[in-house]
Amino acid sequence: MDKTTAYSEVDLQAFELEYKSVLSSAERFGEELLHQIERLLEEQGIALGFPIQRRVKAWSSLSEKLERIGFQVTSVTDFQDLIGLRLIFLFKRDIARVCDLISQNFNVIKQYDTQERMKDDRFGYSSVHFVVELRHDWLAIPTFSKMAGSKAEIQIRTLAQHTWAEASHNLQYKRKESVPVEISRAINRVSALLETVDLEFERVLDQRDAYREEVDISGTTDLLNVDIIEKTLDDLLPAANKGDEEYANLLDDLVEVGINTQQQLRDIIEKHLAQVLEFDQGAAWSYQKHHRINKVPFNERLERGVFFNHAGLVRFALRKEFPAFDDYLKQKVKRRELLS
Repeated sequence: MDKTTAYSEVDLQAFELEYKSVLSSAERFGEELLHQIERLLEEQGIALGFPIQRRVKAWSSLSEKLERIGFQVTSVTDFQDLIGLRLIFLFKRDIARVCDLISQNFNVIKQYDTQERMKDDRFGYSSVHFVVELRHDWLAIPTFSKMAGSKAEIQIRTLAQHTWAEASHNLQYKRKESVPVEISRAINRVSALLETVDLEFERVLDQRDAYREEVDISGTTDLLNVDIIEKTLDDLLPAANKGDEEYANLLDDLVEVGINTQQQLRDIIEKHLAQVLEFDQGAAWSYQKHHRINKVPFNERLERGVFFNHAGLVRFALRKEFPAFDDYLKQKVKRRELLS
């Protein structure tokens, strides 16, 4: 078929039949890819701005692309964006880290940044795109063995970049000639403001990193904040226990019982540390046994031989020190339930 030749009705029908036949396997591949990426991000402590978005391109979209572009393809699976995932992050610095994770853990067929091919007459932001497939060593695992050759496109962008992408798609203002002259300046201001958001967040992160390097956690009377809490717990508690920590929530609990300074926090942890770690080991062993009996796979924490995260360990120490702390936690749970 010549590149300029439009697809016939028969061609489209054949492609549609193939699309329907591969749809369920494409859905499974996209879902499994999502789970693997979620786990990689969790292991590296990289926070998403939104849950990962996943889709298999709808037939209406695929057929429109076939008719519009009209290039030579032999199969629906030749479309590298048939399966798509979108990863949206809060901070620009996470983009490079995630790009490295993708490159290290998947077979990258193609990678590009839309900023590099964005012309002067286009508004908006860059978005890093990968086309990937599973590595050969993954295909030896029974769960993945039937996914050989499956490809997916992964888009990576910041929350500010995503805001502009969604807004410009809705407004259909992707090119300057699409924008009425009267509002062109306003559109440019929005684009500049969103770019500034990313830059200012990077400045905040740099300042926080500098502060945390300088803060003294050897035992001071400095009032607690979330950064002091994290650094203190990292210093005193096992790294294996660290998980998805809500330090602001823990700070509320500490203030409630009168723990206001770094020295007070250090004292309470060191006083009960042996019991805290013994309790954690017992909980981990108990849940490991339960999982073995019920033939349930260990989660990541149980694989490391731990159960509680850092905040959980601190709360156990508070329960040992303050008998009324259990009642406070129960009331706190009730308040959350009423508000939910």
